[in-house]
Amino acid sequence: MAVDRKQQMKEITERLEQGVKDIFTSEMYTTYLRTMAKFHNYSFNNTLLIAMQRPDATLVAGFNAWKNKFNRYVKKGEKGIQIIAPAPIKEVEEREKIDKDTGLAVLNENGEPEMERVEYVVPRFRLTTVFDISQTDGEPIPSLEVNELTASVKDYALLTAAIEQVSPVPMRFDEIEGDAKGYYNDADKEICIQVGMGESQTIKTMIHEVAHAMLHNSDLMKQRGEEKDRLTKETEAESIAFTVCSALGIDTSDYSFPYVASWASGKEMKELKDSMDTIRLTAADFLEKLEAAVAERSAERMTAMQYAEKLIANKEQEKTIYDDEQRNLIVNFAFKLDDRAATEELVNGLAVALAEDDKEEVNRLMYDAQEKIENLPDRMIGLSEMHDYGYRKDDMLPLMKEAALEWHRAGEKIYPLFSDGTAGEFASKEQIAQHDGIFGIRTDVWQSVLLQGSEKQFGIYQITERDPEHDYRFMGLDYVEKKGMTVARADYDLIYAAPLTDKDTLDGIFERFNIQRPADFTGHSLSVSDVVVINDGESVKAYYVDSIGFAKLPDFFKERNMDLQKDDAKDYSDGSVYYEPFDYAKEHDEVDLYRTSSRINSECKQAIQKTIADNYDGMYLGNDAVNQVVKQYGMERVGYILANTLHHKIFDGRFSRRNKEWAEQVSTPEYNADRMTFRTDWVVESHPAILDGFVTMYRDELEMQKRQEQHFVKQFYVVENLQAAPLKIERFGNLDDAMSQYQALPNHYMKALGVEKNPNPLPGSLDILQCKNGLDTIVEDYKTVPGWDNPYIQNHVVYPLQGALAVQDVELAYELPDAYFHIQTCEDGFDYTLYNKDFTERDGGVLETDGDKPVQEAMTELLAEFGCDAAQGRIMDTAELREQADTAAEQQAEVLKEKLAAERPAPEETLSFYVAECLEFTFAGEFHDHLTMEEALEAYDKIPSERMNADKCIGFCIEEDGGFVGMYELVVNDKVQRENINSINYFRDDKLVQQAISDMEKLMAARQQSKEQERSSTKKSVLDALRSLKAKKQEQPAQEQDKPKKAKKKGMEL
Repeated sequence: MAVDRKQQMKEITERLEQGVKDIFTSEMYTTYLRTMAKFHNYSFNNTLLIAMQRPDATLVAGFNAWKNKFNRYVKKGEKGIQIIAPAPIKEVEEREKIDKDTGLAVLNENGEPEMERVEYVVPRFRLTTVFDISQTDGEPIPSLEVNELTASVKDYALLTAAIEQVSPVPMRFDEIEGDAKGYYNDADKEICIQVGMGESQTIKTMIHEVAHAMLHNSDLMKQRGEEKDRLTKETEAESIAFTVCSALGIDTSDYSFPYVASWASGKEMKELKDSMDTIRLTAADFLEKLEAAVAERSAERMTAMQYAEKLIANKEQEKTIYDDEQRNLIVNFAFKLDDRAATEELVNGLAVALAEDDKEEVNRLMYDAQEKIENLPDRMIGLSEMHDYGYRKDDMLPLMKEAALEWHRAGEKIYPLFSDGTAGEFASKEQIAQHDGIFGIRTDVWQSVLLQGSEKQFGIYQITERDPEHDYRFMGLDYVEKKGMTVARADYDLIYAAPLTDKDTLDGIFERFNIQRPADFTGHSLSVSDVVVINDGESVKAYYVDSIGFAKLPDFFKERNMDLQKDDAKDYSDGSVYYEPFDYAKEHDEVDLYRTSSRINSECKQAIQKTIADNYDGMYLGNDAVNQVVKQYGMERVGYILANTLHHKIFDGRFSRRNKEWAEQVSTPEYNADRMTFRTDWVVESHPAILDGFVTMYRDELEMQKRQEQHFVKQFYVVENLQAAPLKIERFGNLDDAMSQYQALPNHYMKALGVEKNPNPLPGSLDILQCKNGLDTIVEDYKTVPGWDNPYIQNHVVYPLQGALAVQDVELAYELPDAYFHIQTCEDGFDYTLYNKDFTERDGGVLETDGDKPVQEAMTELLAEFGCDAAQGRIMDTAELREQADTAAEQQAEVLKEKLAAERPAPEETLSFYVAECLEFTFAGEFHDHLTMEEALEAYDKIPSERMNADKCIGFCIEEDGGFVGMYELVVNDKVQRENINSINYFRDDKLVQQAISDMEKLMAARQQSKEQERSSTKKSVLDALRSLKAKKQEQPAQEQDKPKKAKKKGMEL
C-alpha cells in the first residue's frame, strides 16, 4: 500500500512537538536553565573560532571558571581552544573641565580653562584559552537528560551503507574526544561519527549529521540568502533525525525530545515551529532517497547463488525445466565465478537449447561452464566468497590456505588478502601459515599458468620492465645472441590469452594484433621481441617475433610432447591412476601423467560399456565380465571409473544403496573438491540396472582380493616410548591411523610403529619404524626375518611410511656438553639456533638446501661449524627448550630495560609562577607569567586590590620537558591555598608544588610579620604627630590673647 508521505511527516512532527513541550514542564528543565546561565555567551567570531578548532565542542569556559563555578578541573595534557578576550587598560590624562549643563569649558578666576585628571579605559584584546567540558573532570553538569540509544536495528549494515550513499559529503567513523556522538565539519565538508555506539544511536546520529550537511552547508546557505543561528540548526537536524527514524520504525524519542528542548530559546519553541515546513520537506526527501538506496543495495546484497536460483525460478515459470545436473551447474557457476552477466547468459543459453532440444548445444554450454569453474586456481573457494570477504578487485583470484601453501611451494608469489579490500606484500611460508584470512594469486600470473594447460589456447608475452644492461625490447634474435643475452621468461608479462581456433596461425595472430586488435588487448602492436605461445592441446610451444618471421624458443617453456596414440592392445593393468586434479598436475609439471591417465580412463569407460553389452544375454550378465575389463585396465582404474559413475548418478534409484555407499568411500579429486561437479566423460552410460549388477560383481571381486592380500597383517601398533616400563601400546586397524598417532608423539621419546601378523602359520610382531635420538628411521630387521620380507610389507607398509617421512616437517632439540641446539624445517631448508648453557642465544640462522638434505646431515654439518660433535647430542623436549630460551630472552630484555631506565635521565619538571589581577578571568586585567616566587610577590604587591573589585592571586604553572602539565592558584587574598591544592592528587604528590607551598607560607608569614611591625611603627608615629598637633593647638589661644587688638571702623572710608 502506498505511503501518504505528507500525512506521515505531519503526524510524526506533531508527536515531536508534543514530546518537546512535555520536557519544558519538568523540574529537570529548571535545573538545566540555572546551570546554563553560568556559561558565557560568546560572540559570533569566538563561536566560529571554537567551531574551527574543536567542531564537537558543546560547553566551554576558562580554566578558573571550570574550577570556581563548576567544581571541575582541566585534565592533564589537554590542549586549550584559543579565542579573543577583552583586555582593557586604564589611562589617565589632563583634559579641560566641561560644564555638564552647558557643555562648555569651565574657566578659572584668570579666565583660563580649568584642567582635570580623567581616568578612562582603552579597549584592548588578547588571546586566551578556554576548554570544552569534554576536556574536564569533576562534578557532573546538570543537563536535560539525554539517554543514549542502545536498541538494535534490523538491516543495520544495509541502512548505514544507504545513509552514507545519500549523504552529500563523505562520512567516516572515528574516535571523537569528549561526549559528542558526531559532527559535520562545514570547512572540510565531511561528517565524522563516533565509533562503538549502539545501532540505533549510530543510525540517528548519521541522519542528524547528514541533515546538517543538506541544510547548513554555508556555501549553499549563502546562495539561498539564508542565515540561521546554531539553535535553529540543531533543532532542524535533530527533528529531521527523529522524523526519519520514526518512519523507519526506530524510536529515538528518549534522545531527541530533550535534545531539541536543550537547543530551544524558550518554551515557545520558536526554532521548531519556524522550521516545521523545512523539517517535513527535508525528512520526506531524505526518506525517498534512502528508500531508493536501500532498494538498490538490497539487490546488490543478493548472493551469487541467490541470483542464480532467482534466474532459474524465472525461467522455470516460463516452462523451462532444468534437470538436477543443470541446476547444480548453474548455481555452482554463479557461486564460483560471481559473474551475473555470464550466469544470465548460461541460464538463457541452456533455456534456448533445451527448448530446441539441441543436446549438442546443451552439452557444449555445460562443458564450457565446467571448464571455467575448473580453471580457477583453487576449487575450494570461489570469487563470490572472496568478494563477500571484502576483496572485490579483479587483479587477484582467491586461494584457501592449503592451496596458497601449495602454490607457494611451486614458486608463485602468494598475497594475503584483507577484508578491508587491500592486499599485502607477497608472503613467505611462515606468513601464509599465520594469516587467518584468504589469499590471492595474481590473475595475470594464473592466466600464464592456464596457458600451459590442457585447453587449446594462445598467449602473447611482451617485455614490460627493462633492465638497461639487459634490454632487448624490439630487437631481433641475432642482436640478442650477439650481445650474449638470452630470451628469458622472467623478462616478460603475459599480456593477452584467448582460446586457439583453426584460424589462429602465427601469421594470422601477427596480422590480427597489428590491424584489428581486440578491444580487451592492452599491449602494444605485436612487434619484434614479443613472444607468441601456442598450446594446440598436444604441446606448448613458444615463438619469438623476429625481424623476419618467427623463431622457436625451446627453452621459454619446457615443451610437453604428448604422444597419446591409442593402443587398444596395450596392457594398462599395472598403470597407476592419476588421482590429482588438473591444477595440481600443472603445478607439479605432471600434465603428461594427467593426460595419459585421463585418456586411459576414457578408454576404460568405453571398455566397461562394451563388455557389459557383449556379456549380457538379455537375462544375466556373464560371470567373467568384470575380469575381462580388470585384466586390461586393473582393479584400481575400473573401481575409479565405477565410483565416478555412481557419484554422477547418486540420485538414480536403480542403483542399490550398498553400491552407492561403497562409491561414497572412493576418492575422486573432482568429487572431493566439489560434490556438485563430476567428470562426465568418465561416466558409464550402460543401463543402470545392468550396470548396478556389474558394480556388485566388481565389489565381490575386490573383497576377495583384499582377503587374499591382507591375510598377513592382523593390525598395527604404536609404542609411546620403548625406554619406559611398562610399555604403553596402542593398536590400530589401518596404517593411516597408526601413523597419525606416531607423528603426534614427541620426538624425544623412543617411539615405534610396528605390525602384528595373523597367526597363520605363526603369530608375530615386528617394529617397522622407530625414533632413535629424535630421528625417525625405517627398521631393516623385517628383511632378515623369514616370511616378513614380502611384497605386501614392502608396498603397503614400508613405502607409504617412507613417503610420509619424506614430506613431514621436523623439529628437534638436543643437549650438547656445552650448549643446546634447536633445528626445524623451514621454507628454504633448516632454521637452527645454538644456545649457551644458560639458554641465551649464541648463534643461529637458516641453512639453505635444495630440499633433499636429511636433517641428520644438516645437523652434523652445522654443529661441526660450531666445533660441536653431533654424536654427543642427547635428544630433549623441544617445548622445554623453547620455554627455557623464552624465559632467558625475557630476563635479558628485563635487564636491558632496567639498564636503559637507569641511564635515561628523568623527565625535567619546572615550576614557575604567575600573577593575575583577576582570579576568575585572568585575561581581564594585569597578568604576569614565568616569574620566580620573589618576582611574583613583588608584582602581586604592586596591583591595587580595589582596581577591578576582584580577587588578585599568585599561581603556579608546571611544565615537564617543555610541555604544559597544569596550573593552579597558590595565593588568593594573601592566603596560601594549601587545602585546595592538595585536593588534587597530582599536586599533592608533586615535590616542587609542595616545596612551593611551604616556601610561600614562610614568605607570607614573614611578610605578615613585617607588615605588623610596620603598622606598629606607623601607629606610634601617628600618635606622636597627633600629640604634637594637640600641643600646638593648646599653645595657640594663649598667644592670641597677648596680641594688641585693632579698632573697628564704622561706615565707609573716603
